[in-house]
Amino acid sequence: MDLLPAKTNRVNFVKFWRCVFCFSIVVVTARAHAVGENIIDAVMRSDFVFDRNVSNVPFFPVGYLGGNVQGGIELEDCGPESCELSLQNYSHALGLPVWVGQKNMILLGETLDYETIELNVPGGENQKRTIKTAGGMLAWVGQPSTSIQVGAFYYYYSGFDFGKSIDHPWGSIGGGGFRYRHRPTFHTYWGLVGINEQSMQTYIPYIGFDLYLGKKWSVSALLPWPAISYAPNKHSIYRLGAIYSTSQWVADGETELDVKSISQVNVGLSYERQLFSMLWGEVGAGYSGFGRYSIEEQGNVEFEQNIASTPFIKMSLNIRP
Repeated sequence: MDLLPAKTNRVNFVKFWRCVFCFSIVVVTARAHAVGENIIDAVMRSDFVFDRNVSNVPFFPVGYLGGNVQGGIELEDCGPESCELSLQNYSHALGLPVWVGQKNMILLGETLDYETIELNVPGGENQKRTIKTAGGMLAWVGQPSTSIQVGAFYYYYSGFDFGKSIDHPWGSIGGGGFRYRHRPTFHTYWGLVGINEQSMQTYIPYIGFDLYLGKKWSVSALLPWPAISYAPNKHSIYRLGAIYSTSQWVADGETELDVKSISQVNVGLSYERQLFSMLWGEVGAGYSGFGRYSIEEQGNVEFEQNIASTPFIKMSLNIRP
C-alpha cells in the first residue's frame, strides 16, 4: 500500500542540521547575553507593559532548537495487515525585535524544520519521506495605552530541496489583534488569523487568556499551546500542556498533485531549567491523540482515516529573555 508516494529526496540532511545546531549554540553562547541586554534595555525604556514581575513563570521563548520523536503509530486501515508510522521532527526558530521605539516595535523571525516520516509495511518495502521547510516572519507590536497592546504579523513558509526539482508544501499565516490588560495577573487576547495553504484560504477568530495565580502558578489558554505551568523558583518550570502538530507534503496523484497530511494533538509534561543567562534546557514526554491521515485534491478531502495514539519524547534548547 503506497501511502507516501512523492518525488522523495534522498539527500542526507544530517550534516546540515548539525551545522544549524552548532551555529545556534555559538550564537547563543557568544552573543545572546549582549543582544538580549540591549533589547531588554530598549523595552524597559519604552511604554511596553509585559508584567513579567508578577510571577516566577518566565517570558515566552523567542528562540528554540529541539527535536520530537514518535514511533509505532498504527494506521487503523492499512489493508489486510497493520502498518506503523514513525515520525522524527527537528526544528529551529528565532524571532527578535529589530527596532524598538517608545510605543512601537518591529520584529523579524525565521524557522527551519526537518521531518522524516517512515511507513513500515509488514512483508513489504518501507516507505520514507523527508520534509524540509523554511519560513520567515514580519511582525509589528504597539502599546497605545497601559491597558491595550496591539499587533499584526505575516508568516510565509515553503519546502525546499537544495535545487532539486520537486513540488513542496507552501503557505502563509497572517493576522492581527490586541491584548487587553484587565490587571497585571490577567490578560485576554482577541484577534483574527488568516491561513493560506496550497491556495486554500481559511479565517479563524482568535480568543485567549493568561492568568497568574500567585508567584508559582499560571494558566494559559493561548492557542495552539494551552498550558498549566508551575515555577517553584525563577530558574525552573514544570508545564502540562498541549499542542497541535501537522506534517504536510505534496505528492503526485493520478491527475494532479495531492496534498497529504498527518495531524495530531500532543499532550505532555515537560521540565525546563535555566542553564545560564537566557538559555534554558527542556525535556518532556507525553501522548499523541486525535490523529488523522488525509489526502486532499483541490482542497477537498478524498481520503481520511484515524491513526492510533502513541507516546512521544522531546528535547529542546530555548532562549528566554
